[in-house]
Amino acid sequence: MNDPSLCCVRERFEFPNAYLETDIPIAGVAHQAGTCRFGTDPKSSVLDVNCKAHELDNLYVVDTSFFVSIGAVNPALTAMANAIRVAEHLAERLNVTDVQSTDDFNQPVLAGGR
Repeated sequence: MNDPSLCCVRERFEFPNAYLETDIPIAGVAHQAGTCRFGTDPKSSVLDVNCKAHELDNLYVVDTSFFVSIGAVNPALTAMANAIRVAEHLAERLNVTDVQSTDDFNQPVLAGGR
């Protein structure tokens, strides 16, 4: 393998990643995910597509448990975006129209504006 275009491939196989060769205790893993599979079939998933438990009408999971697996980057923004998506679903499900939030200055804002 003397082809310079294959240097990355060669390094990957000749010099394996030290992280993969190191035993790390479970507490040392930074971003646990994938413990609550979601889908449309209760036989193969715990949550529906809106992250609600199939068997319980009032249980939603909005942390990284619903991820299929962990990605290559910090999952915080994806988890926050999903929590907002689920909150909007809940507001619609409960017919809530005057959801209060706060703006950048911590001032209350109604759904229709100030």
